[in-house]
Amino acid sequence: QRATSAKVGTIKSIREGLAYIRQKPSVFLIIIVVGTISLFGINFNIILPLFATAVLNAGPAGFGFISSAFGVGSLLSALWLAWTNKKPDISFLLLASIIFCVLEIIFALSHWYQLSLVLIACVGFSQIAFTAIANTTLQTVTPDHLRGRIMSVYMLVFNGSIPLGNLFTGGLVSLFGAPIALIAGGALSLIAAIAGWIFRAPAEKDIAQSLYHKE
Repeated sequence: QRATSAKVGTIKSIREGLAYIRQKPSVFLIIIVVGTISLFGINFNIILPLFATAVLNAGPAGFGFISSAFGVGSLLSALWLAWTNKKPDISFLLLASIIFCVLEIIFALSHWYQLSLVLIACVGFSQIAFTAIANTTLQTVTPDHLRGRIMSVYMLVFNGSIPLGNLFTGGLVSLFGAPIALIAGGALSLIAAIAGWIFRAPAEKDIAQSLYHKE
């Protein structure tokens, strides 16, 4: 009985969160854009071993350096965001998303190991930049009584889409190879990010109003 009540409560929370998201342009835009990029673009790590061995001919040691470069880029981004104390900014979020997608595509095209190390570090930097700002923005503009519900929906979309994206990427790798799979995922993510940029005006206005009322 308790388990049933818990499930009912969870479903109710998710429904309330979805109803709020539909009425909030900034939250809706962030979840759609970040969710799409999570589905098609953020799963690139599952094919990095193939790039290290089959594309860049760097072997296991090369893969280790590629993974380390990505981690360094991510760490530097987190430190930079903490140092600058970035505020909610939909334009910054979308620009960082676009940069992430473009860098991912360039990485997929690169056959020069040294360049690939720099590119994957920049990919890590830009990924943390837009995901962290997305998280900050959602928690800032959402009312206190709905924050848990909205973040639950966001994490469901963000984390729940990754396994599906892995299946999508893995299927493309088996058919066309790692570079084409990564380019396809990056291109689909880029379309979502550019669309978000084009239609960002209502979201920017919504964030400005939310921040004004919180002051």
